Amino acid sequence: MGGEGGNNMLEIKNLNKSYGKNQVLQDVNITIEENKIYGLLGRNGVGKTTLLNIISSQILRDSGEVLLDNEDVFENAHGMEQISFVKDRGGIAFNDLKLKKLFEIAKTIYKDWDEEYKDYLVNEFNLNTRKKIRKTFHWIPNHSKINNRTIL
Repeated sequence: MGGEGGNNMLEIKNLNKSYGKNQVLQDVNITIEENKIYGLLGRNGVGKTTLLNIISSQILRDSGEVLLDNEDVFENAHGMEQISFVKDRGGIAFNDLKLKKLFEIAKTIYKDWDEEYKDYLVNEFNLNTRKKIRKTFHWIPNHSKINNRTIL
C-alpha cells in the first residue's frame, strides 16, 4: 500500500463468494494495516486464492466490500496501483528470470517505483541480481510443485 498521506489500510467487510453451490468465502472480515507483514495460510480449496483474486479485482465478489483507504478497489485506478497479486501458474516463468530483469519489469508496472530503496534492499539482503530468481531464493519451489500453493 503506501498512498499519499493517511492511514493506508485494506479492509474486507462481510465478503462472500460462491462458485455454484460451493460457498468459498462466507462473511470474511479482515483489516490489513500499513507497514505490517501478514501471512495467509490454509488448506487447498479453502479460498485463499479466491480472496487474493477478489482483492486484486481479478474476479468479482458476490457481496461484501473490499476497501483501500475507504474506497472500493474494484475498477479503482488508485487501488490497482497499490495492490498486486502475481499468480505463478504458467504464463511468465518468474523463477527463470534473473532478479535484475524482474526489477526492470516491476519498474514499468509501478509508477512510484523507488530505485534507491530497491538498491538499499538488494544491498541489505546481499542479493545477486545476475542470478535467476529460483537460485536467489532457494525456498521458492519449482513450477511443478507450486500449483496448489499460495505464496504471499
